Amino acid sequence: MKLNRSLIISLILAGTALPGALSANPLTAGDLINPGETWPDNRGHHIQAHGGGILKQGGTYYWFGEDRSKENDPTKRYVACYSSQDLVHWDFRNQVVKLTDMEHLGRKWVLERPKVFYNAKTHAYVMYAHIDGPFHGNDYGFASLAVLTSDKVDGDYHYLRSFRPFALQSRDIGQFIDDDGTAYLIFESRPTGGFYIAKLSDDYLDVAKVTCFIHAPLEGGALVHYEGLYYLLGSRMTGQVWPARSPTHSTK
Repeated sequence: MKLNRSLIISLILAGTALPGALSANPLTAGDLINPGETWPDNRGHHIQAHGGGILKQGGTYYWFGEDRSKENDPTKRYVACYSSQDLVHWDFRNQVVKLTDMEHLGRKWVLERPKVFYNAKTHAYVMYAHIDGPFHGNDYGFASLAVLTSDKVDGDYHYLRSFRPFALQSRDIGQFIDDDGTAYLIFESRPTGGFYIAKLSDDYLDVAKVTCFIHAPLEGGALVHYEGLYYLLGSRMTGQVWPARSPTHSTK
């Protein structure tokens, strides 16, 4: 049975046993992830990778996520990087982001859901994240993308800029790399009532075009390609008033 990488990750994070091991050694009962319990890294510390994304290079998986360790400087926002061969045992690599409030959003500013792409043409690692904070009287009014880069997968990522893709609000984001290597960013736009799937530019530093719009009250989007079909998953939002819009459409 052949499973798409994204589906495998979802199953493991849900504590589901897989048909066949990801490595030569089958997982034992002691290797299973127990939801709700502490998941330690190689140092015995609780993994700090909230809202994360996983990038695979060769036989190694790199997990990036928000680092909310209590000892962090409260004026900064952090992203941690971990590596693994089997998606169960994770080694801490680095706090790859230690960012100050570059957009002057105030103490409530956030940097969330980091997603890292590797660009084979430029040999650069490009991180997208949701950056937000008080703006025009709304605590989550900034609603933009942050772009950071590094020349090493677990190196220090440097802030380039923030922007709204296609002048649209962007909050929850996801990533997808198709079978042909094309990179896409998924972002949720509250005023337009749904998800956009956008192809990235050749250097991955910008969005190039809208590939698809999904009109649905969802957030936290993830895309899986399995046996010829694309599946979009998301967490439903409640209490929202959605603008009228035509059904789901594609511009691909």
